[in-house]
Amino acid sequence: MSIFSIMDWPYAITKVAITDGSYDSSGNWTDPVEVETSISGHVSNLTEKEIAYVEPSLREKGVRKFSCEQSVGLELLDRIKITEADASETTWEVHSREGFTALLSSLAEINRETFLLRKIQA
Repeated sequence: MSIFSIMDWPYAITKVAITDGSYDSSGNWTDPVEVETSISGHVSNLTEKEIAYVEPSLREKGVRKFSCEQSVGLELLDRIKITEADASETTWEVHSREGFTALLSSLAEINRETFLLRKIQA
């Protein structure tokens, strides 16, 4: 738990990591596997200035920022399920890694990453 925990999203967040399907040594297909894990982090909308730099196709689908401890282990294309304030659930895909708190990491042992999330349309 870090100093930033007080700013974390107050509702449920679930990481959905997807392992690709593959063929085993006998040639049998193994289906993709989804592993859901409860995580915590800070969810925020982009500012008008930030939105101006986002490609139009992403803006149309919806984008958000998500910051979490590096130990969460987010990867590009992982999915994030976010419970909203109205109790609905939205699903997002990790689009890109936007930043890392390198200075805070060296001074206060805080390893926090920020990602750009793309909304997955239902």
